[in-house]
Amino acid sequence: MLVLLTLNYFAQAQNLPILNLNKRAEVEFDKFSYSKAKDLYMESYVQDSTQVDVIGQIAKCYLKLNNSIEAERWLTKLIQSDSVQSDDIYYALAQQLSKNTKYDETADVLIKLNAGKAKDFRAESLSRLDEFFATSKFYEVTSLEVNSPSSDFGPMYYGDQIAFLSARQKNKWVISSFSWDGTEFLNFYSFSPDSATDVTPISGLNSAYHEGPGQLYDKGQKIVFTRNHLIKNKLGRQEDGISKLQLYFATRSKDGKWSDVSPFEQNIPSYSFGHPTINMAGDTLIFASDMPGGFGGTDLYFCVAREGGWSVPANFGDRINTEGNEMFPFWQGQKLYFASDFWPGLGGLDLFFTSPWADSGEPVNIGAPINSSQDDFGLITGESQRSGYFSSDRSGNDDIYRFDAKFYALSGDVKDLYSDAPIEEAEVVFLDSLGRVLDIFSTGASNSFEANSTYSGQLTVYARKGGYLIQDSLKVDIGADFVGMQKMDLYLFVPDLEMIILDESDQVIAGAVHYLRLIAAQKPLQPLPGEDLLYGVVPGKTYELFAAADGFYSKRDTFQIPDDFAGNGQHLVRLKKVVIGESIRLDHIYYDVNSARLRVESEKELDKVVAFMTDNPHINIELSSHTDSRGTDAYNLRLSQQRADSATQYLIDQGIDKKRITPKGYGESKPVNRCTNGVNCSADEHQENRRTELVILAM
Repeated sequence: MLVLLTLNYFAQAQNLPILNLNKRAEVEFDKFSYSKAKDLYMESYVQDSTQVDVIGQIAKCYLKLNNSIEAERWLTKLIQSDSVQSDDIYYALAQQLSKNTKYDETADVLIKLNAGKAKDFRAESLSRLDEFFATSKFYEVTSLEVNSPSSDFGPMYYGDQIAFLSARQKNKWVISSFSWDGTEFLNFYSFSPDSATDVTPISGLNSAYHEGPGQLYDKGQKIVFTRNHLIKNKLGRQEDGISKLQLYFATRSKDGKWSDVSPFEQNIPSYSFGHPTINMAGDTLIFASDMPGGFGGTDLYFCVAREGGWSVPANFGDRINTEGNEMFPFWQGQKLYFASDFWPGLGGLDLFFTSPWADSGEPVNIGAPINSSQDDFGLITGESQRSGYFSSDRSGNDDIYRFDAKFYALSGDVKDLYSDAPIEEAEVVFLDSLGRVLDIFSTGASNSFEANSTYSGQLTVYARKGGYLIQDSLKVDIGADFVGMQKMDLYLFVPDLEMIILDESDQVIAGAVHYLRLIAAQKPLQPLPGEDLLYGVVPGKTYELFAAADGFYSKRDTFQIPDDFAGNGQHLVRLKKVVIGESIRLDHIYYDVNSARLRVESEKELDKVVAFMTDNPHINIELSSHTDSRGTDAYNLRLSQQRADSATQYLIDQGIDKKRITPKGYGESKPVNRCTNGVNCSADEHQENRRTELVILAM
């Protein structure tokens, strides 16, 4: 018994240092001091290598420190232990193996992942490695001399300079370190592309804590950038102890320094907002955030400047955002570049591009050598997209790289299919073999285009313009040895619509005349070459067809072309035969009581008669007025004639020849019902007899 008690005492005494180490490590881990926490957990592991929880914590520390080699080793140890591990552990190991270019081993781990895990693209990545390396020959990537032993990333165009972020030591006498990994806080620096060794801190943008990526706008006089959340120049921490990233704006003063630093009004201090990109007008902002309601860790959002402030952030949706992390956006022309650790890639964060405002298919991986098995992010490029800068930790540390593209050219003209005439202000769209948009080029004021590309494989090319339909798309096979130029012609056409003019028995009227015009235009349209009744029309637009023929009433017909109209259609209009003596009742012709004075609302109906007389210049009419039987016959006859004269005068005042109109008052002599003198009738029955009629007299 004494021996057993003695052994138990020594066992407890040996565990005391381990418990103490684990407790101290946990404190450092909770303070985000992952470097210190890792060292303490390692001491504990050396004393007892069976501690599964400690193995897991060491793996987490290496993940936080972005050390894929050690993270892979400790995650493997964790999975090899007897304890059951979650899918997230396998997912993390697959990521580290991929970052370490161990793609076969990555596949083995992915097989062990839960088969029901939704939208897991990593297995697809392994089947598309050849695609990601296909563009390698078109790019040259070089590391910059400005890189330091510390973290350098987040390049930004800064006038004729390049700005970037660095954790290098600002002052060798004062060390202000960030406990996460023991490095300095991030600050803005700049250098000249012509002299990449002369690095200068940027005055006015650097605080005592972390700065993050940003972008200039408004001709370089304003900036939006990332910074730790500050409250009165002190770090603002949330309940979890973390100071979140927030967006800030600043204005450049006359002396070139930055001032008036103000927070973005849509910031939410409990969530991170960062990595902004903005158009030059400063009215559309794109950024990354981990706010709730997204698809994964960090998503991309956009806001639009309106009168009174910025709109509520809108998520780009699952055509860009995934269950993983999307971040570091950069907007150039019609392309949005960004980094993601979930879309199919080579490992870690890969760089992608897409069209932010159109359904362009899934994002396109830029491929090697810009992308590597490690984290690649923060790409910027100019309008020509021939060169630019990006960040990568491929060498074991975040560094800045320059890329130069060796483009080949695809050029051509956009023409009308029928006339071969040039079509200006068109867009030319390039799709890859998966139907994803690679590029969209505008022909501008000409009909010609020239596109630079680095894509290798089968391209689909087509032109588009509002009101036109695509004749066909071209398939262009770009082999691995293609480096020259290929010319092509792209055709568009306006869908055609045939006008058919019929009589009431659906027989074509020989000799009918017509014109067709767009409602928004003044002049009639011309039919297609060699055609009399065939016109090019624009889907969604409204047209007016005027048709006339001898012996028929002319007709104006307004109609709209369906949005999905594709041509080869017919529009039918039927003309009614003129019958001499035919009477046409005119509704809504009103006069004041016991008066021949026309009311204002009567003029609208008479305007229709003006249009009828104008469209049928060969027709003469009688304009007759009728009363009910109340009142004396003589009075009603006189009043009806006065009213007929009044209506006729209105037509004459609108330009109708008075010789074509015969005004006639019939009083109560032609009732249309039983209501004659002495018959008791209702008000509605009397109303039927009070009318104005148009009678066809001659042609």
